[in-house]
Amino acid sequence: DGKECDYLYYRGIELHKSSELKITKEFLNEILHYVLWTEDFIDTKELEKIVMKYKKRILNKDVEASEITIVKRIGKMPSEYKKLPEHVRLADEISKKGEYFYVGQKVPHIVISNDPLKVIHKREFVGEYDVKYYWERQVFPPIYRVLKTVFPDYRWEKFEEGSREMQQTL
Repeated sequence: DGKECDYLYYRGIELHKSSELKITKEFLNEILHYVLWTEDFIDTKELEKIVMKYKKRILNKDVEASEITIVKRIGKMPSEYKKLPEHVRLADEISKKGEYFYVGQKVPHIVISNDPLKVIHKREFVGEYDVKYYWERQVFPPIYRVLKTVFPDYRWEKFEEGSREMQQTL
């Protein structure tokens, strides 16, 4: 609005979405702050260090449940779906155990396997999750879009693969 400010006002990116992972928001915030507030030359090596810091956290399972919890809303009754989404299937299973279930409910869940897709409720988390799924589908893509926009000629794709072997080759 033409006024001076010392904070970022986000619109239309993952930092603004309530459904985005906490760790993705933290990561994106750190990247944007570095890019926008670095007074001198922006060093891609420093950005690489930030990317690797988060990649190592994901691949080494050095995260808390709250950082990787996906929260999705149930849009309709399970019988109304042609193919039951995993978060709805999870809520339906929980309701069969006696817990309350309703349309509009938000289901906090964690992906423990992506082949086939298998999720657990956040409160069942014991440290295991699909690292490849989280890095390649949840955490890195929004960061990649920002980095590729700011540095289009740099090869950010080298960080894309979410396997331990790839981490070691970097």
